[in-house]
Amino acid sequence: MPLGSTAIDVEGRLRFTFDARWTAFKWDDAAEFRQGLRKHAGTEAVDIIAALDGRQLWLIEVKDPRGHRIKFKEKASQLDSVVAAKARDTLAGAIWSIKRHGNGRVEKLLRILLGKSDKVGIVLWWEGIDKPMVSPSCVEIERLLKWMNPKVMVTSRELFGAKEQRILQGMEVSS
Repeated sequence: MPLGSTAIDVEGRLRFTFDARWTAFKWDDAAEFRQGLRKHAGTEAVDIIAALDGRQLWLIEVKDPRGHRIKFKEKASQLDSVVAAKARDTLAGAIWSIKRHGNGRVEKLLRILLGKSDKVGIVLWWEGIDKPMVSPSCVEIERLLKWMNPKVMVTSRELFGAKEQRILQGMEVSS
């Protein structure tokens, strides 16, 4: 792993590697979440909170149903609303944690939102998604999070093309 990069393992099979331009951490394992809003029933969290060059905040939710297709198929139709709830709860939990876990990393990322016109980026990294499902999923997540005015991307290793690589430059995903 290159100096200054961060690797985060998610779903037991995928490794997200962020180069030195990124600040990233696994939110649903973070003390700020586990000791905070996670204690409240029904609270959800995205897998990763990250920022590129201190300018763009990204909330990344990862789904890798490989090997669990039948079990996952029942939940796939609800995934857009699950991702929207996780994004909402993540922002609420991050704000809640600032005064209670004064280590500064969450506050640093949330400060990106203050005074910026950039949209919050939401990534649903869905291994095995069929390309025709991408656009409807983006539209539905945007609709559910209209109050947030997010930039939504639904992708996978197979679909992670030049456009996505340009937007999320310095982020790599391997299995």
